[in-house]
Order: sequence, then C-alpha cells, then structure tokens
Amino acid sequence: MLAVAITLPSVWFAEPIVVILFGYGQMGADEVRQIGELAQICFWTLPGVALSGMAMAMMNAKRQARTLLLLTGASAASLLVLAVPGVLLGDARLITAALPVAQGLLACLLLATVWLGRGRARLPVSRIYAALAGVILITALSVTTDIILALEHDVIRVVLAALSAGLSMVWVMVVLDPRKGGQIGKAHI
Repeated sequence: MLAVAITLPSVWFAEPIVVILFGYGQMGADEVRQIGELAQICFWTLPGVALSGMAMAMMNAKRQARTLLLLTGASAASLLVLAVPGVLLGDARLITAALPVAQGLLACLLLATVWLGRGRARLPVSRIYAALAGVILITALSVTTDIILALEHDVIRVVLAALSAGLSMVWVMVVLDPRKGGQIGKAHI
C-alpha cells in the first residue's frame, strides 16, 4: 500500500520530476516529455515490486525457495514475451509497459501462492479499502491543486508530489497499523 502511496502522485508529477533530475537546460522539451512518459509507465511497477517483496519474504520464511525461483523465472520470461510487440513496432512505450505488467503478474503469482498456503487473511479487507481510498483522495487533492493553480514551477510541483506521497504513506501506516484493531480515532472501519 505504501508503494501505491508513492506511485499515484509520481505518475501525475512524472514530468516535473524528470525535469528536476535530468533537465535544467541539458535536454530539450521533447526529450524531457518522452522520458516523462516512460517514467509514468515505470512508476506503475512500484506496487507490484512492493507486493512481490512481501510475498518473497513470506515464501523464504516458509522455505519455498524453489517455487519462488520458478515463479520469478516465469515472470522474467513473460517480460521478454510482453516486450516483443514494442520491439517489433519500435515503440519505447510498449516496451516499457511490459515491465509493470510482468511485475504485476509476478506479484499476483507470488501472492496467490502465499494466500493459498496460508488460510485466511489477518487484515480486514475494509481496512485495506480505507487505506486505498485515503491514498486516492490525497492524490486527487494534490492533482486538483496542481490543475486549479496551474502550477508552472517544477520544483513546486515536485514538492506537491512529495507532500502527497508523504501524507498518503502516513495515512496508510495509521489505517493498517495492526495495533489499532480497525480503529481510526473513534471511528470503526
């Protein structure tokens, strides 16, 4: 969920992030735009990476290294297959899009393996929905602020993205804190 908190604002603010990291007069506007488009696609990989990491830790703890290796190999093979259309068409966006799709596939395979071997989940689904809803709301507020204020300065836009990601991460940690038992303040989720 923390990866989602970073991903959502990063996708919207990818171009100013690229300008600050690579721009500053060293690249043309078209080049920055192209890198920004590819970065937007790459940011969608983060939730899959986070979920895969958690599932990998659980599988390693259960000594399921062989299954983990097989599923990771299948994901790597799928990445190569998914990238073929982009290579054939010479489209960097299609090649780049293969990465989050393959990572998402790996995350689904690993989580399904962990879930099937585990029984039932310990965290109520309502809390996961509340965490996701908060992340979406915070991101929507930052995107709306960016649009309404027509922010031009890239540093201000990146600070807005960082604030959005930070607030989202705090929200996720508060909502999913296992010590809370589903309580957020006095409201019960």
